[in-house]
Amino acid sequence: MGTAANSSDEWIELYNSTSAPISLDGWRLRSFRYSGSDFYMDLDISLNGVISPRSSTTPSDTSGFFLLEQGDDNTVSNITADQIYSGTLYNSGEIMLLCSPYNIEIAHNCNVNTKNQVVDFVNGSLTPTGNIKPWPAGSSSTYGSMERKNLISDEETNYFTHTGANPKWGLDASGNAIKGTPKHENWAYNVTATPRATYTPTPTRTRVPNSNPVPLLVLNEFLARAGTDWNNDGAVDIYDEFIEVINSGKVDVNLSGYKLDDYELDANGKLLWNGFTLPSQTLKPGEKAVFYGSETGILLNDSGDTVYLMLTSNSSVVDSYKYPVVKSVDVSICRYVDAYGSWLERCFPTPGQPNSLTGEQTPSTSGGPPVFVCLLPDSVPEEFVLAECEESGLGIWNRSYWDSLPGEGDEIWLPEESGKWPVIYQ
Repeated sequence: MGTAANSSDEWIELYNSTSAPISLDGWRLRSFRYSGSDFYMDLDISLNGVISPRSSTTPSDTSGFFLLEQGDDNTVSNITADQIYSGTLYNSGEIMLLCSPYNIEIAHNCNVNTKNQVVDFVNGSLTPTGNIKPWPAGSSSTYGSMERKNLISDEETNYFTHTGANPKWGLDASGNAIKGTPKHENWAYNVTATPRATYTPTPTRTRVPNSNPVPLLVLNEFLARAGTDWNNDGAVDIYDEFIEVINSGKVDVNLSGYKLDDYELDANGKLLWNGFTLPSQTLKPGEKAVFYGSETGILLNDSGDTVYLMLTSNSSVVDSYKYPVVKSVDVSICRYVDAYGSWLERCFPTPGQPNSLTGEQTPSTSGGPPVFVCLLPDSVPEEFVLAECEESGLGIWNRSYWDSLPGEGDEIWLPEESGKWPVIYQ
């Protein structure tokens, strides 16, 4: 919303939540506005430079932060900008995307319709009529910045308007104290939202005395179409599908406050939230937990679905990913790298292990003869599954014929004694 010195003196801050430096070369920061009946790109900032990891918890330490200032380096006059950009954000609200080189150069999905597939986004929900909602926080009258409390959650209630209370850092071009914390830990870490029944642009907030790290549990990998006995129960079936979560924060997380679910409608066409509540298990920072379909009862659709990580207390979505049709078995969808990387739809399944794009199948430890794998997706009609995959069907169908290209299968011609037409058995 600018500063008291100039409403055009906007600034944007990025934060490195990992333990390693991140090169921003090839990354993009884009914003989209809605006008008439379509989205239009407003900002398209080509990022450059490196964000170092956070080196200490000292309040004045600026490591881990990356500051972009609009126009020149005088927007925050006493703090050096890491990059200068041109253009302005609409005060009425936009969708902002942070996209990695993978999103830009390979997946080509740095746009509004695929916001869940980029590294991060802000203000992503729309009104019932399809318009962009106002910014969930920030003030154009007091020039209070919009700050994020939780580094992972994209919920609107996760954003707060800086009131000018401490901590605050930086001076504007006229020497006024900025109502924000450029290149410093957010003031929003110290506030708690009052529950709201409906959406309002600026959340009500209450100051609390302590600033503690928040738990950060996110989805890390999931497999929607299995071709291997990943859960080692002696069978290759839909119950080998799995969902993996990871503690990407700095404090322990107890899983009992969360649940997993997928997109499902009831008989009336309404969303049905009947997910799997995670067990009382504590994950230390960086630790993972894997939950198979045999345990959760969540069977992910091969024709496309959405995976949700939710709070059990109010069913609010903490993390989610919507995936398209799954065309191959044993191709998982994962964050690469773990915990904070971009979502990739071409990973090798690595339940409980570091995410990878390649690997070797892990043989089952359950013993016994090899198990036949049905390669049909779970979205085909039951009649096809019976004929192609079940025992009775295997005696009727010649898989090598039906799975071959035209003209490549074996054909057996049989005479028909009671008629003049030849009969072909395929």
